[in-house]
Amino acid sequence: MDFLIQAANETTQNGGSILGWFSWVPDWLRIAATILTGGLATYIVKQRVERIKLKRALKSEIRGMNGIETCKDTMNSRGKPSASTEDYLKPKEMPPTESIPTLVFESNVNNIGLLKSDDIQKVVQFYTKALNYKGIISSVRADDDIPEVDQNELWDEIEDLANERKSLFGKDWLEDDSVNDYSVDDDATDGDSVNDDPTEADPLEDSRD
Repeated sequence: MDFLIQAANETTQNGGSILGWFSWVPDWLRIAATILTGGLATYIVKQRVERIKLKRALKSEIRGMNGIETCKDTMNSRGKPSASTEDYLKPKEMPPTESIPTLVFESNVNNIGLLKSDDIQKVVQFYTKALNYKGIISSVRADDDIPEVDQNELWDEIEDLANERKSLFGKDWLEDDSVNDYSVDDDATDGDSVNDDPTEADPLEDSRD
């Protein structure tokens, strides 16, 4: 590469045209440079579009987690679960697990790296809690024997999770990715890997409640 730069400098210094010098470059080298440059640009655009689509899908799923809000209201209207008074959480107090959907996240675990580092931390932290509390809710609904400490954790922490949920699907969450710069139509990524359709194959489907 250095010899090409040196040759170009010598050509221009001697009064030669840079276009004339460029015509000296072998066709295969010009074609390779064009392919590499175009391929890199296409890859960068595709990654950005996939990131926007993934964030949209996650945002839509989080917005649909109405069961978290329902559970929060229930916990606020009852006392703290206690073994001493046998005041345990009851199945009828729990929202349906379907009201806390997590399929988009579970289907895209391998794609979370598309997000920016700050978003990765927020999303993983939120879903880790959501899946944990969803498991507790599922067990209560099944009338399983749930340790008091787990019931108390749900009672204590569900309001924080509800607040965290609102901060994630709020209007500011997608603001750093302008959708005006790039098309995010389904055809834009030529078969991108983001799974935003719950009916698509789900590699973690067996782990859902």
